Amino acid sequence: MGRVDEVIRSIKEDFPQYLGLLYEKIAVECLWNHMDSFFPFERIGRWWERNEEIDVVGVNKQQNSILFGEVKWSEKPVGIDIYEDLKARSKKVQWGNEGRKEYFCLFSKKGFTENMMKVAKEDGVKLFKEDKPV
Repeated sequence: MGRVDEVIRSIKEDFPQYLGLLYEKIAVECLWNHMDSFFPFERIGRWWERNEEIDVVGVNKQQNSILFGEVKWSEKPVGIDIYEDLKARSKKVQWGNEGRKEYFCLFSKKGFTENMMKVAKEDGVKLFKEDKPV
């Protein structure tokens, strides 16, 4: 139809979003492969409620354990703000018994800020750059 430039522009605009969704699937596979760093997952998937969403949540009902993960396909390193936001959203997840054991992980295409690396070490947050543990 002669609209090549328009189609190319549309693909360029939507491609990062598509890659982000694909990266979330890779993150889930990565977590299954690194389950020994957390606990035996019974299920892993996305959680959402109204306008709130968490990219990855893994659970084990018998152990009363839950994993929260954020996946970022962006051109800048992930900082503490992303982790703090994930912790805040995790409080809204109504799952498990009182005293549930919570784990956190972050996935980033471009890695992590120095401050995030320090906080991750202090808080026991597992970091993954692309699909490898940091």
